[in-house]
Amino acid sequence: MLTLLFLVSMMETPQSTWSQLIQARIQRNSTILDPVFWTPEMQTGLALQEYLMTLGQNGYPDSAPVIETFFTNPVLQGTALFAYGELTGASPEPLFLLKGKVREENQILLAEALSKLSGATHGERIAAFWNELPATAKNGSLFYFWRNNPDGLTQKVLQALEAMPAHGGNTGYLYYLYRSRSLVPEGLLTRLLKNYQSYPQTLIYVTRIQPDKVGAELKAQWAGLCEFYDWRIRVNALNAIIGSGDQVLIEKQGLALLGDPNPNVVRTAIGALVGLNKPEVDRKLVYNPVTFSSSQVQTLILGAGKERSADFFRLAKNWDKSENPWQRVQWIRFLAETGDPAHEKLLGKMLNGWRWEQGTPGEKVQAFRSLAARSPEGMAQFVKEALETADPYLMSEALDVLAAQVQAGRANPHLNLLKNLAAKFYIAPDFHSAFIRTGKLFYSQAEYDQEVAKLRKHPDFLVRNLALEATPNPTPEIRRGIYERGWLHRLDPDIHHLASKMISGGEVWNWVLDTDKGKVVIKLQGDYAPITCSSMVHLANRNYFDKMAIHRVVPNFVVQAGDNRGDGNGGPGYTIPCEVNTLRHRRGSVGMALSGKDTGGSQFFINHSDQPHLDGGYTVFGHVVEGMNVVDRLEEGDLILSSIAVRVEGEGSGE
Repeated sequence: MLTLLFLVSMMETPQSTWSQLIQARIQRNSTILDPVFWTPEMQTGLALQEYLMTLGQNGYPDSAPVIETFFTNPVLQGTALFAYGELTGASPEPLFLLKGKVREENQILLAEALSKLSGATHGERIAAFWNELPATAKNGSLFYFWRNNPDGLTQKVLQALEAMPAHGGNTGYLYYLYRSRSLVPEGLLTRLLKNYQSYPQTLIYVTRIQPDKVGAELKAQWAGLCEFYDWRIRVNALNAIIGSGDQVLIEKQGLALLGDPNPNVVRTAIGALVGLNKPEVDRKLVYNPVTFSSSQVQTLILGAGKERSADFFRLAKNWDKSENPWQRVQWIRFLAETGDPAHEKLLGKMLNGWRWEQGTPGEKVQAFRSLAARSPEGMAQFVKEALETADPYLMSEALDVLAAQVQAGRANPHLNLLKNLAAKFYIAPDFHSAFIRTGKLFYSQAEYDQEVAKLRKHPDFLVRNLALEATPNPTPEIRRGIYERGWLHRLDPDIHHLASKMISGGEVWNWVLDTDKGKVVIKLQGDYAPITCSSMVHLANRNYFDKMAIHRVVPNFVVQAGDNRGDGNGGPGYTIPCEVNTLRHRRGSVGMALSGKDTGGSQFFINHSDQPHLDGGYTVFGHVVEGMNVVDRLEEGDLILSSIAVRVEGEGSGE
């Protein structure tokens, strides 16, 4: 047996095998992978690793017994545990039975899988499981066990922190308190803020922990951290002060941070100040000697509310004529925020004039959304036209308007039209998502259940998956039925071909973004996310991202781009399957943005800081190797001037 395994390890996996794995992922069809062929006797360790990841990513429920057979494999145990955790609806029982049987380096992978599959129903078992873990695994598992709300665990975490010296190895304990929204004694939190200032990433979590009460000493700690050398801590400290409600301190620290060198700190300060609703503070903002960036102007106008936003609206002068699509969409968004009646008339005129033929898709959606926010009673004339545009995002907005009208006691005149539209296929599942979300308002429970049952047989896998999520307690047969038909979306053959090379590490690529703040270089992890990476190479080298705006920035969370519409809905006209993997969401990690499982396309995000709650939920497909200082300064409205993907010579195994 050892001789056979040695011979297998010396084999090279043929390209056709890698191509078959890629095809199984693209089609979300695990049945094309015969388990008899995928054994340690027949395959290399790398091929088996990717086979297990494919089974997990595809989510086919019948894969559970196959993955379980690898739980005792010393080399593939960790991969098997992670893959099993990706099987939504799988039983956590096989994982609980592994207590004491998992290799030390795989303990945290076991905890992550348990956290995904156990929910809140196994809280006591999770707490007991955690209690018996070794010290290092206890810390690491808390990055995930906060999801399960286990009884009594918070108190154990607090007791442990009281006794522990401050060091970077306590990060999981502090992250648990932050994510579980536990109320921490003020005295303990004050000490934690003092003691962890040598560990910036850990301090990021400490500054997000909620105290049971707020006193002078704690406020003084937060105020002092507003001068911390790391801009991310300054953002968190100011947000904590905002949460305290101390208007005097908010004003003092907000004004002080208006001159901060990091634009995202300034944006946070502007949000804090405009939220005070003080005329004297508003005057300081309006007549601020420093020119605000587009993102900062947006924060001013959206934060001011209808009564005051007109004072700041002049700062967006000529945005409606801008070449930047993000600015044009924001200008239309601002029309809903002002109290000026002329702006309501302008929105109506825009929609009447466009009749869905003029304006970009993103501008149409935002105009529809803005008018609905200002004058929902005047939307009837536009709803039917919006539903018939075949733009799933505009159709989704129309459904929300209909839902609001029904809740206000009006009838829905489009019931039959909605059923007909639900039977069709669109480039994105947003209409179907809205149809499922709002359907209970339009139909009786029996009719709604009937419509959801129809959608479980829809030709689009994404729609079937949405219908599955809307089905209470689905049986194994129902889950199995979702996978009986493959993925409807077709990818360019070039994407498939390159992915088949990337999956084995055969080719390594860098993705270079030239922004108006500087250059960012991303190393693509094609060996972890081959379809995602090959798709991004395909798009980048066809100039897809050129002149595209950064459309979302959440300070100390993510920078997000890849939206070609300007309204947050853009994509390349196709979707790709998720390739959730064991890469962690660290500072500088690059992930695929989603609106639901398997809805990725071209929108991506870069993490400002570690984000463990995204682990196992969003595909990590690269990491920044140059220009993280540029990422830290990117704002909404900044542009990707150009981008290109470049093969790294001398890396990868080649053909």
